[in-house]
Amino acid sequence: MVYGVDNNTANTDKLFNLFCLYGNVVRMKFLKTKEGTAMDQMGDAIAVERSIQQLINILIDNDGSKTQIAFSKQHYFSESINPYTLPDNSISLKDYSAFKNNRFLSLTQASKNRILHFFNTTKGCHPSQVRMFV
Repeated sequence: MVYGVDNNTANTDKLFNLFCLYGNVVRMKFLKTKEGTAMDQMGDAIAVERSIQQLINILIDNDGSKTQIAFSKQHYFSESINPYTLPDNSISLKDYSAFKNNRFLSLTQASKNRILHFFNTTKGCHPSQVRMFV
């Protein structure tokens, strides 16, 4: 679960670009009933753990609020019967299971991936001070 997402600027592709750094993304869905909330179904439990560990309390929007990443009570989600249109005219649900830009499709690809690291930050910079614009 991704809480605190700016519905006016974020969409499924932007969140994919963030989460694909940590594992294969299967599906991404914005919830209509809970504004600012998205569900991200990752390919395996290790990817979920890695995503939460790396992205917890990271600022990813222009407004300076922290986006919260947490486990969902659901292990997977089914496709929505009625996906809706987001403010940028993209669809609220997207399936990435066969998407070629997933970076962990094979063991060879996975072995070449590195966790995102930031270099040349100011001395004493804490991860909570880093902003990632999606």
